[in-house]
Amino acid sequence: ADFFLCISTGLAKQLTKLSVPSNKVAVVYNPVLSDKDFDPIKRSKETIFAYIGRIDDKIKNLKFLLRGLSKLEFDWKLKIFGKGPDENMLSKYAENLKISDKIEWLGFCANPYDVLKKDGVTAVVLTSRFEGLPTVLIEAVAHSIPVVSSNCNTGPDDIVISGVNGYLYKQGSIKDFTEKIKKISFETHETQNFTELGKFM
Repeated sequence: ADFFLCISTGLAKQLTKLSVPSNKVAVVYNPVLSDKDFDPIKRSKETIFAYIGRIDDKIKNLKFLLRGLSKLEFDWKLKIFGKGPDENMLSKYAENLKISDKIEWLGFCANPYDVLKKDGVTAVVLTSRFEGLPTVLIEAVAHSIPVVSSNCNTGPDDIVISGVNGYLYKQGSIKDFTEKIKKISFETHETQNFTELGKFM
C-alpha cells in the first residue's frame, strides 16, 4: 500500500513496529457529531456508574468491572446498557459477588444518554482488553461525563486526559482500577471537578 490511515495513535505505532515507514502512516480519528449535539449531563447525587457497550467479557472484560466494583467500600450503582452473549453468565457472577442489587441491566438503548439525563451519572466506565478508538468515551466526554478506562494498547489514551476528563488505569490491575474509581467519585461529588468537561472536544 502507498499509505495507511489509522483511527488511533496506538494503531499507528503498531504499524511502524511492523516496519511501515512513519511517513506513510497518519492518524485520522473516527468522526463524531458536532458539540452542539451533546447536552451536558449533570452529576448524580448518588454514585452511579454507567457501562455502555456489548456484553462480551472476552473483549470488554466485564467480570473485571464487576469484581473491581465489588471491592468498593461505599454505596454505588451500575447501569449497564447493551446486549451480548455473556449477559446470563455475568448476571450469575454478580450474584456470586453479592452485588446484584446494585446493578440495573437496561439492555439495548438507542440513546443511553437520554436515560442518564434523568438521574445524572458519576462516570462512564470502560474495562476493555482492547479497542480501536472507543466512541463511547468520546460521546461521554462530549456530554461532560467523566470517564474511567483501561489503558489498553490503542484508543483510550487518545481521548482521556488524566484529571481533566477522567482517568486511565493500568490494564488488569484491580488496585489501580479501584483507586481511580474512588478518585473520580470523590472529585465529581465532593470537589466538583470536571464541571467543564466536553468543551475541548
